[in-house]
Amino acid sequence: MGAGVISNTSPYREAKSWNVQPVPAISYIGDRIQVFGLTVNCGLLEWSDFALAATASYRFGVYREEDSSYLQGMGNRKDTVLGGLALQYELPEGFNLSAGYEHDILGRTGGGIGRLGLKKAFQLNLLTISPKISMNWLTDELADYEYGVSAVQIRADRPAYHPGDAVNLELGVTLFRELYKNWQIILGSSIVFLPSNLKDSPIVDQSQVINLFTAVTRRF
Repeated sequence: MGAGVISNTSPYREAKSWNVQPVPAISYIGDRIQVFGLTVNCGLLEWSDFALAATASYRFGVYREEDSSYLQGMGNRKDTVLGGLALQYELPEGFNLSAGYEHDILGRTGGGIGRLGLKKAFQLNLLTISPKISMNWLTDELADYEYGVSAVQIRADRPAYHPGDAVNLELGVTLFRELYKNWQIILGSSIVFLPSNLKDSPIVDQSQVINLFTAVTRRF
């Protein structure tokens, strides 16, 4: 258990450069249940090198009206919980391939996210380095909720816009370092490259989003 901070850049016009959110840092690895911060996995089936799990994750709202004058009148985007399934496959040389989909189970966005990812962990004494690459599919409804402009939100400088579904590329790395007497520090970062149909939104002026995560935890 411990405490952490999530920070990320905003792709929205004139929004503040960084958003910072303190979060609890809780990890638990059981026979079937795994908890990593804001995500939970529950193992369902295992056969050979394949594993199927039920998953859930907490998703923060991407913006609030007061973040930018371009967002005024758009309404705050709400936090929600996504739930779904993920299939993992252990590849040779320690690589892990995963594919899954999570849908908004609270009905706040109306959509969900599909992911196809590849990662591998490298152990260097007390330091573990885990690079990853993933393709993330945002459904039409979710992309519209986070990047679209509806007919009732039109202004002279903000025309109606419906991006449709979108696929972005994410590159990231996580560093896990053992410290003194069961203490650990976790550092994570990733960059998400927005596709053209999201970058073309009238409320967007950045082509990528940078995410950072820092946490200090103690093992009990």
